[in-house]
Amino acid sequence: MYALKNDRAVIDGTTTISMVDWVAKTVHKELTTLPFKSFFDDAPILVPVPKSSLMKPDTLWVPDMLAKALSKQGLGKVVQLLERVTPIRKSAQVNAWERPKAQEHFETLGVIQTITEPKKVLLMDDVITRGATVMGAANRLVDSYPNLQVQAFAAMRTQSDSFSYRGSHGACVGWVTLDQNGESFRRP
Repeated sequence: MYALKNDRAVIDGTTTISMVDWVAKTVHKELTTLPFKSFFDDAPILVPVPKSSLMKPDTLWVPDMLAKALSKQGLGKVVQLLERVTPIRKSAQVNAWERPKAQEHFETLGVIQTITEPKKVLLMDDVITRGATVMGAANRLVDSYPNLQVQAFAAMRTQSDSFSYRGSHGACVGWVTLDQNGESFRRP
């Protein structure tokens, strides 16, 4: 996770490769056996999820790097459709009950580029915990494009239940839902 979040290199066989490039290479190589292979059908529009802060020049933005690495593998086209218009608390730096909810993400994101009515986009994120960020981003996009199909891809997911941990290569398809209080939940 630290290699991914900090754009560090990892060893792949006898070569050194950035973690985002390793993820993209692995997805490309194993795509036919991955449970989410349909997400990449017809080379979708890859939309990086914005950071919690406002973008500054030369800021590390891993979801954008991941989208570009997947695009280089022929798995989609990167379009930066979203931006953070108001900064919010970074989830990793606050207690669980202080983390921004999906509604707050929705309210602090804006669509920055108009494209001809897209049919499908694939949101790109580095790590997904409860899914509030992707839920807010998806709803912001659907607000502008009502007929849009939105799916999300995250290179990693957190797991707080140690009994369900199956190793570092646990590719899966899951769902993010909201409860009546606006809390997001990711399964698995």
